[in-house]
Amino acid sequence: MKKQSIFTFVVFLILILNIGENMAHAETYGVYIGYPTGYFSEFNNQHSVLLNEKNQIITRFGGRNATTGQLGYGVQNSSNSIKEIPSKIKVMWFSLTENQFWRGEFELPKKELNILLNKEKVLDVFSSRKGRINDKYDEIIVNVAPKGKVYIYVGGC
Repeated sequence: MKKQSIFTFVVFLILILNIGENMAHAETYGVYIGYPTGYFSEFNNQHSVLLNEKNQIITRFGGRNATTGQLGYGVQNSSNSIKEIPSKIKVMWFSLTENQFWRGEFELPKKELNILLNKEKVLDVFSSRKGRINDKYDEIIVNVAPKGKVYIYVGGC
């Protein structure tokens, strides 16, 4: 009976440690898409994805967006939910302005994203362009621009 109790405790401990480790690499966020003023585009939501280190899809994003066109901003495209912190992004879009498809695949700084999305701040404060203090970062913003450029931001409120 004592051996069974020890075995059960060890299995329970391993499960807790695995769950804790997996949650340390996950956070609540959504993906927002956008483009600068005058650069109208449509993201392909079958080929625009966030990936983990094993190249498994974390979430898809894409479609038409209705931003007013400003780098650093976008409209919500994937739900705010607990997701693994991404290691890589693949993005494909059609530029209506250039009448051309673009695509790219980029490594993301997972450690830095984890810090930002888990609300660890430099000097405990980040402020927005409008002077508000951001205390929560829950947006990965993907902006595309002319000549196949991709800009990725972390934002929130």
